[in-house]
Amino acid sequence: FVRGAIDALHDEDCMSGEFDVSNAAFNADSAARVLQKCKVLVLRNVLDKTFLNEYRDDFADFIMAIHNGTVAATGTTTNNENYFLHQIAHKRWEVVLPRTFAHEDLIMDQDVMNILLKRNILGHRMVLHSLGAALAEPGAEAQTWHNDDDYLFNDLFGISGIGGHDLPSYAVTMMLPLLNMTSDHGPTEFCIGSSYLFPLDGHSDFIPLKDESLRPVLKSFMLGSRINLCPWKRRIPQLRFGDVVLFDYQILHRGGANNSPDLRSIMYMTFAREWYKDKNFRKPIDYYNYISEWDALYYQLTRSTRFAVPDDDEEHDESRRQKPLDSLESIEQFLPPRY
Repeated sequence: FVRGAIDALHDEDCMSGEFDVSNAAFNADSAARVLQKCKVLVLRNVLDKTFLNEYRDDFADFIMAIHNGTVAATGTTTNNENYFLHQIAHKRWEVVLPRTFAHEDLIMDQDVMNILLKRNILGHRMVLHSLGAALAEPGAEAQTWHNDDDYLFNDLFGISGIGGHDLPSYAVTMMLPLLNMTSDHGPTEFCIGSSYLFPLDGHSDFIPLKDESLRPVLKSFMLGSRINLCPWKRRIPQLRFGDVVLFDYQILHRGGANNSPDLRSIMYMTFAREWYKDKNFRKPIDYYNYISEWDALYYQLTRSTRFAVPDDDEEHDESRRQKPLDSLESIEQFLPPRY
């Protein structure tokens, strides 16, 4: 894992590689290999500018409607969150967008799909997990370094030695700016190589290494992660209008400081394997609203369970309760004629 992180830092694909999808020589297989290896992939000239300009206008209308109160800033999401707009830091906001913004030209771009649908990335049964925008007001400071969710099995390395890039991606985010990014806008920064060592925890002196000469590299990473620093080279791609960056949930990254006079708007789409549920984006359990821990556990167990909701269930509640307990066995034909 340590060697893999070092190799990534000296790999041109990871540190500066990019693909221009408008080039006839663009190859989705090669792009997918870079994403799998580096956990970051920069794609140039992906989205049609005419479409993206119209989409940006619709987005601006929506944001202005929230700003002036014609669209309520309160609401819910389909993940049972009790908000769709929230402040994630001083002068930083996340806006989850309505389904009308899930335009086919945006979420089903053919070149992007040809990469993400590959078996070594997310596979043909992937889903769109979330769609939204990250807004940074002028003067917003740089974010703390973070990954978007935990390693699938956080204790797996300690138990069996599996970690780093042993397991494939479970979620990949696509980001695209709604303006031409400059360094003043605070482009997203990526800590290259961090995904190799992300699942490691504990003191670096107690993590076994076959080659002790690698110990200083491991220490620098572990120390940096504890004090919220990227101890190595970082990659800061400056995306233009129409470009996108794909990155794995496991790589450390952060939004840079917005030193421009502009509201920096970046769209994000998270694609994931069909079984994945992001614990960052669901309604938290408020244990204080439950009579007992047992009630809270019941809610935890059942909040995403597949249940039936018959159309006319309520009107039959009383009549159903009047049936004798042994009536079930007397049914000769299960489905009623009106089915």
